[in-house]
Amino acid sequence: MNEEELNKFKKYLGSAIPIELEAPDGSKETFYLKPLRFEDIGDLILLGKAFASFKPDSDPEEFFQKIDEETIERLKNIVDKTLKISYPDLPDDIRKEFAARNFFALIGKIFEINSLGAPKTELVKKRIESIRRAKK
Repeated sequence: MNEEELNKFKKYLGSAIPIELEAPDGSKETFYLKPLRFEDIGDLILLGKAFASFKPDSDPEEFFQKIDEETIERLKNIVDKTLKISYPDLPDDIRKEFAARNFFALIGKIFEINSLGAPKTELVKKRIESIRRAKK
């Protein structure tokens, strides 16, 4: 394959997107998240399926009552994988604590960057955002 053909493919590869997070002291930092890999698409689709039954304006309590352990594990898995891909040198303990502290903000961005062009992605992002607002 020549360089020109290769560059055509590269234009369609996902690049990192920024996420601004606020620390407990009120300071803000920007981080850059890279998209998940091909082998993780199944988890994203299954998560989209799990979220499809929730309306964006439904009560966040309903979400927490209906979500199952398998969905929670998938959510944790995609956050962990995204952070490993985006910041491969980040120590495990820091990565896990960062993921726990910023879980819902990270999930929303992960669905944004890995939208796959799916119509349900917007619904998932809205659902996550409503949960984040309710938790504040």
